[in-house]
Amino acid sequence: MAHPLTSEWQFVATLSLADLRVDGNWDAIDGGDTTSPTRSYRPGGNVAQQALAGVPTTGDVVLERAYRGEVDGSLRRDLVARIGRTATVQYYAMADDRTKVPGSGESIRGILKEVTRPSFRSESDGVSLYRVIVTPVGTWFPS
Repeated sequence: MAHPLTSEWQFVATLSLADLRVDGNWDAIDGGDTTSPTRSYRPGGNVAQQALAGVPTTGDVVLERAYRGEVDGSLRRDLVARIGRTATVQYYAMADDRTKVPGSGESIRGILKEVTRPSFRSESDGVSLYRVIVTPVGTWFPS
């Protein structure tokens, strides 16, 4: 049986902090890739190189969403006041009927690193966005 492809709009990303309610979903999630540095090593008397893996690390996770003054005005200030505290990012894929795809959810815990101001241009009619960056502690785990 062929499985349908998942479009970008079919993902949900959320942010949570222990002492702050963060309502709503985020419009975009980027980063958070897990990688391991590698090194080649040629043991003495051996022509064939061997690859050695380093400790896996996960890069910063960037969440972005449209700024809604009534909701995000005070929330953004509350987030700024909590920079350096523990935060959790969760995401999952949705099926065509907008239900969660089993097994697609992942979470990562980290430190709230940055909260940007909403972007704007007086000559623009685009959506004003703001960003939150979380520096992970560890790697993604199923949620």
